[in-house]
Amino acid sequence: INPKNQNTWLSTTPDRNSRMITQLSDPVRLYNRSWCAHVATVDNVALVPFCRRIFNYSYSLGGRYYGGEYLTLPKAQRAKILIDCESTLEPDFTALHIAILYAWEGVQLQDDPYITENIDRSVIKGLMLRLLNFANTADFKRCVTRSSSIDTKATYAAYKGQLIAYQSGVTSTPPIRPKMLEGFIEGVPDGLTGQQVYDAIIARHPTIAHYFGSEHLGLRLQHTDSQIMSGIIT
Repeated sequence: INPKNQNTWLSTTPDRNSRMITQLSDPVRLYNRSWCAHVATVDNVALVPFCRRIFNYSYSLGGRYYGGEYLTLPKAQRAKILIDCESTLEPDFTALHIAILYAWEGVQLQDDPYITENIDRSVIKGLMLRLLNFANTADFKRCVTRSSSIDTKATYAAYKGQLIAYQSGVTSTPPIRPKMLEGFIEGVPDGLTGQQVYDAIIARHPTIAHYFGSEHLGLRLQHTDSQIMSGIIT
């Protein structure tokens, strides 16, 4: 699909008999077919579990599973999901995309990748995941620096207040998002520069530093994690 317009395609639908399309589709069909004999519920309300895969630009980018109602549930509610009246568990991968980057280098990630010197772990975690989706490291640095500005934060707070007022019906006109808020990241400490963040990440992860800023890195990682999911489902 076209990432800029979810209702359009970048190219015509490929031959549905191709081996590649079959291989990518089989796990989805298997997964959806299995639900015809089972039911998932939360608080005695049935969930729609059926999924589809969405690729971006090509069949080697993206490919994650979307559509199942459980995917949008808060963590507390997901913990209450029952399948055929049986309780469930939700195993998870730790720092999956960072671990994948190391795996591409033939290295096993051993410890917490978000611990660096002088910058809080929660800050590094959020910003490092953002970095994986920037095709240009200079743009990432500018975005972080702008997000740490007191003036930018004040503008964002004002815009957010206007948006809440509109959504609650207090005002009838939707606010216009200021251009300076493009790419704004919440939670960046005051005065923290993008260069400081980038240097801390590079110092912590020299083995995978060459991936940062590469084209479609986030979508390539999504493709790999979607293939892992397909293997688990199968």
